[in-house]
Parts: sequence; C-alpha cells; structure tokens
Amino acid sequence: MWFGTVTLGVITGFMALFFSESGWTTAAMAFVAICTAATVGLLLTLVNAARFWWAMRVVTLIMFTTVFWSLISSAFGQRELHEHDDLSSLDAIRAFLFFGLPSLLYTLWGSTWGKLGHDRPDNPTRADVVVLRMAIIGRWVFLGLTLVVAVAAYLR
Repeated sequence: MWFGTVTLGVITGFMALFFSESGWTTAAMAFVAICTAATVGLLLTLVNAARFWWAMRVVTLIMFTTVFWSLISSAFGQRELHEHDDLSSLDAIRAFLFFGLPSLLYTLWGSTWGKLGHDRPDNPTRADVVVLRMAIIGRWVFLGLTLVVAVAAYLR
C-alpha cells in the first residue's frame, strides 16, 4: 500500500506540473482532483485505518466509478474509438468483474465479499447471501472470460 500511495502521489504531482505547462482543461482538472482524492484516501488509510475507515471506501468508490464509466463507454460510446481493438468491450467487462464489482462491495460493506465477508456478520439476511453469491459468480465469470481470451489468443 505504501508503494501504491507514493506512486500515485508522484504521478499526481507530475501530472499537475504537466497540465500547468500545457494548460488546464476540465478533464485535466477532474483527473488531478480524482488522483488527489485517491492519494489522500490511501494516505489516511495508512496513517490510521480504524479512525479513517471511510478513506479506503473513497478509494474503492473512485475505482468502481472509473471502471463502470469504462464499461458504459465501451458499450454505448463511439465505436471509432475502439475500432482498432476488437476486445475492448470484453476487456471492460473483465475489468468490471475483477476491479469494479469487488470495489463496489468494499465501498458498501467494507469487504469484497459483502456483509458476509466479515468474521461475525450482524444479522445476515437473504440479501447478504445474494450479494455473496454475486461476488462468487463474478469471480468465476471473470476467470472464464480470461480463459476464453487466453485460448482465443493461443489459437490465433
């Protein structure tokens, strides 16, 4: 986690310097603000995870939003952006299953397995079992899609 925090902080600093030289656009400001929020969230988590329990959830919310935006963009975005890459929609689905879904579960419940991922969940309900099954199925679908892509790449 230290490596990721320092790396993201350095990248954010360099991008802020780059944009201050090349000119700030709305997208550049949003990118630097999102990277700064993620860096601060990681740093607060490293300082005291129990006190700043919400900081890692901010980071996982940023991850979920980014991956979900990528999924929506690849599904409904302009096709000329993705014509050079036949697997862009499949890659977006795999990224959502591998990063997005666990990030959403962690953001909501503090565990990538949902409420049942804790040692002693308080009053588990049928919905908690559904969330756990969704997490397990998402991981298996990700592994299956990865296997399909690997076999397709091998056969080419």
